[in-house]
Amino acid sequence: MTTTERAANAEASKLPRVIRRTSAGFPVRKIGNDYRDVGLAPDALIPGNPMIAQLFCGISMFFPPGERFMIAAAKSVQDRIEDPQLRAEIDMFVRQEAQHATEHSRANKYLAGLVGLDNATICREINALWQYIGRHGSARQRAGFTAATEHFTGFIAEVILADIEFIDSIPESKAKQMLVWHGIEECEHKAVVFDAYKEIGGSEIERIAIMAAYTGPVFIAALLPAFRLIAAHGQLSNLAGWRTGLSTIARRWTVPMVKGYLQYYRPGFHPNHSPTRHLEQYWRTKLQIVDDGQRTNA
Repeated sequence: MTTTERAANAEASKLPRVIRRTSAGFPVRKIGNDYRDVGLAPDALIPGNPMIAQLFCGISMFFPPGERFMIAAAKSVQDRIEDPQLRAEIDMFVRQEAQHATEHSRANKYLAGLVGLDNATICREINALWQYIGRHGSARQRAGFTAATEHFTGFIAEVILADIEFIDSIPESKAKQMLVWHGIEECEHKAVVFDAYKEIGGSEIERIAIMAAYTGPVFIAALLPAFRLIAAHGQLSNLAGWRTGLSTIARRWTVPMVKGYLQYYRPGFHPNHSPTRHLEQYWRTKLQIVDDGQRTNA
């Protein structure tokens, strides 16, 4: 085995590891991969299903601008929170989201570059949504939009992590590892900013109104990078690929995702009404996350 091959194998074996644990109910983890194992084929991540593969890649490109918005939104209300446990969890939420933004940005530069796209341009396009909310929303409303976003990512993560058969069908790769790692952490911190929003005076009417106004724009913003990738891969006219992708969504995810979305409109809704600890523990074990359980501020 050459030095290059040994280095590649070592990089491929890198596992998520806990880098910070406090009194909060979840830690901060880091991976630090480079994602150069992703092939050029449009279905490299999910063989035989190029549309779903590129949907996941496109959503990856949507994440970093939104994660940076949510970090700023959470920080802007942290000093108004009286509950010390919730303040500690906001700090860990911020740190988890920072790791997500870093990891996805590293992957996105490579994924975009594979097909001649500029990741920075895509980020600027997506960031227009967050900039508009930032300019026109109060600190409380920005927290409300963050809570709504966390509901989206929380129920989508729950549906995907519950589809063990689908995840197991994906070949092992750094991208698959990132998908599972990110899904675990979205489930872990899904209630943090929601609780902060309620504590600083967010009303039921405003909470529901934010989700209703936000759904269309965020749906479009999340899908645009996927369509750009599909076009760049020359797959827009791949009718068989579209049939396979749409069938996957319809058969596996549409019903539970619609149910998850609509939960937010219930009076008295709380993210923890949908428990996910069993899924988090299952995938933490399967992912072999390096965690000694010790408290650390490293």
